[in-house]
Amino acid sequence: MTASLTLNKITAQKGIGITEAANRVADLGWTPSYVQEAMTFPTDYKISKVARDPMKQVLRSYFPMQEEKDNRVYGALDAALRGDMFRNVEPRWVEWMKLFLAIIPFPEISAARSMPHCVATCSATSSRVGSNG
Repeated sequence: MTASLTLNKITAQKGIGITEAANRVADLGWTPSYVQEAMTFPTDYKISKVARDPMKQVLRSYFPMQEEKDNRVYGALDAALRGDMFRNVEPRWVEWMKLFLAIIPFPEISAARSMPHCVATCSATSSRVGSNG
């Protein structure tokens, strides 16, 4: 990171729209022309209307939710640091926190692992809708 890059400069940057961000992410993918795409999750159902773009859904809902969660977590951590709370902790409480903090990552990991499955299902469904419709 360069020395002239500051937090104010980073947060003052103008963002791009959701549609533009989704288009940029979609440009990173490619579909090979030399093979026929196999149906990953076969189904007997026919979906009549075109499904939403799953990447736009992620950009609209998941990322703002993660940003809000990060702001809350880091805000609480910042308040605890400013209030000098980490020096006035009972050792017994710290030992119990070690137990609970060890299991917190598992729900996050499960959510992250299920996301590609959901996106693949939505993508397969929307591609079949376009070819059947």
